[in-house]
Amino acid sequence: MQPQPINYWHMANARLAALPSLLSNTTLDLGYADLRGEHLSYVKDMNNLAELRLVGTAVSDEDMEQVAQVAGLKTLNLDDTRISSAALRHLRKLKRLECLSLNHTSIDDEGLTQLRELRGLKWLSLIETDISDRGLSQLHTLIELEWLCLVNTKVTAAGVEEMRRATPHCTVRCNFP
Repeated sequence: MQPQPINYWHMANARLAALPSLLSNTTLDLGYADLRGEHLSYVKDMNNLAELRLVGTAVSDEDMEQVAQVAGLKTLNLDDTRISSAALRHLRKLKRLECLSLNHTSIDDEGLTQLRELRGLKWLSLIETDISDRGLSQLHTLIELEWLCLVNTKVTAAGVEEMRRATPHCTVRCNFP
């Protein structure tokens, strides 16, 4: 018998096959899996799910409607996915969400208006997104925010200073050209 290659992609797809038996899990990492809409139908039925990682998957804006049905979700990582600002209209329903990572996505200023409703958000990462000072100003109402990462965005020093004044207990990480 020839040895079979085992890499992260193979392991991720094995997790997809096991989804029906994981309905009571509190965490689920489907990063880099060949994820499709039918898989997310299992995720929405995971009543105990608090943390979901969909990094590097082909999830779409429309798929976020199913993710938004996981009412107890506290941590969501959507780094390197195909989502855009349109996905955030669904995610605003996740009232218990505390940590959200949207690095390397097509999120822009318009999308950030949807995040204003996530009053319990404590941690937000927007690395390499199209966020500018205009969008950043939409986050001033997130008074629970403790950590915000804006590396390689379009925000300016002035925009970051305004954010720090609006949320003085928030650590803002950024870089400027």
